[in-house]
Amino acid sequence: MKRPCALPREKHAFIVATHIDRVHIHNHIIFNSTSLDCTKKFRDFYLFGLALAKHSDLICLEHQLSVIIRKPYRERQKRTEYPQKKSQRDEICEAIDAAMERKPRDFRELVEFLQEAGYEYKDGRQPALRGKGHSRFARFRSLGKGYTVENLCASIAGTAEHTSKFAGKSCTNTRKKQLHDKSELSFLIDVRAKMQEGKGKGYARWAKVFNLEQMAKALMFMEEHGIKSYEELTEKADGILEQRENLLSSTKSDEARLQEIQIMKKHLLNYRKSQDVFQAYKASGYSRKFCEEHRDVLTLRSAAKKAFDEYKRQHGQESKLPRIRELNAEYSAVLERKTMRSMPSPNQRCRSG
Repeated sequence: MKRPCALPREKHAFIVATHIDRVHIHNHIIFNSTSLDCTKKFRDFYLFGLALAKHSDLICLEHQLSVIIRKPYRERQKRTEYPQKKSQRDEICEAIDAAMERKPRDFRELVEFLQEAGYEYKDGRQPALRGKGHSRFARFRSLGKGYTVENLCASIAGTAEHTSKFAGKSCTNTRKKQLHDKSELSFLIDVRAKMQEGKGKGYARWAKVFNLEQMAKALMFMEEHGIKSYEELTEKADGILEQRENLLSSTKSDEARLQEIQIMKKHLLNYRKSQDVFQAYKASGYSRKFCEEHRDVLTLRSAAKKAFDEYKRQHGQESKLPRIRELNAEYSAVLERKTMRSMPSPNQRCRSG
């Protein structure tokens, strides 16, 4: 069966690498730009990546695998602020800040406070600290301004003030905090500020019409949902965010269960296919030569046996292994439930239409 996909007709060697060490499991498809017969070179064309993604979705659906349902462009959300990553030095600086709040009498007592917090201190010409799970020591002089031995001693003596490097930085890890940090609505355009930046009269007319349309949409939304105050709007937003978090949690649990079912099915099939080889291996007196010749099959059987033992350990030694038919039925039910969660409600479809 030929699929209607605008992929190159020449045969190219390719590799599909699956990232399972991330929260979102995804594939990287890498293929050789030169065809197998070395006569033609691949030429990229418009929207080739989208065509390849559709082709991948078709293959996933044929094998009962989940696919990502793409939302319309207007319903997509962009994360404008990313959570700040903390390095090992940042963790050490936070520990030093906490120790300085305890008002140590001298630098030695500061080191004792840090050791109580689980940090290892190395004395010498360049004093350094190492925290739990850290592979290397970090010198005080490499921590930045205010965290050198001289700066800390001056702060303890009272000749200087210790200021944390994290002072004034707000944490914006969640969308909920981003929403509530703003005390005023931000969907309107400040026409006066734009005019001072050099915008013309045409832009001013368009901005005024745009602001009127945005205010009309906001009023219609508030009337439709019975919102009469900012507190009610905040409560409504909290409810939507909570529903979204619950939906994400349920989707992740469903994806994990789908992966578990796929792995169990694979082990059951490998165990069944290796039955004849194992009987021959047993009849040979567990010959080392036979084991080397059929190492791949016997290794898959051993992995399946370990998975079965783990399953019985979790569900009880007397519990029976699931059948492939039961796993297929459960997979279809979980996939349908996950798909129904990701589909928009009838009200949302009516609004988008």
